[in-house]
Amino acid sequence: MTKPITVSTLFPELLRTVPEFERCVTRERENAEQSGGDPEDLDHMKLNPYSLAFDLFTVILVPALESPEAEGAQDLLARSFDLLERAALSSDAYVRDNLSLATEDFLLGDHGPTAYAHAGPAFRTLMTECMTAEGIEVPESWRA
Repeated sequence: MTKPITVSTLFPELLRTVPEFERCVTRERENAEQSGGDPEDLDHMKLNPYSLAFDLFTVILVPALESPEAEGAQDLLARSFDLLERAALSSDAYVRDNLSLATEDFLLGDHGPTAYAHAGPAFRTLMTECMTAEGIEVPESWRA
């Protein structure tokens, strides 16, 4: 049974669903260590849905969307969009609002059609709402 997505469960659910996200955690630890911070203090990352979505989109999803034929890409996309679907259905408005912002910023451009093809109904709705809010015309094929 999966846990509902909230601010406090997003990070552990992300690591459970998309273990490849550990690369982002490692990068954060290395950055903290290089800047003299505590590499184990990841609260700024763990409790920031926008940052988590940004890293998921830019480090994990975009490469998989650009190379869907790569080994494991389809499984990675399925797991990632499963998490995004659950986040889009979250009762936590802070999670949904930040997911919307990150989607507007990083997933609607060139990768929008490919992402839409992999998305579940709730995340598709979120994507079309983001497009409308940004004044971007929603493709007719997305309205079906």
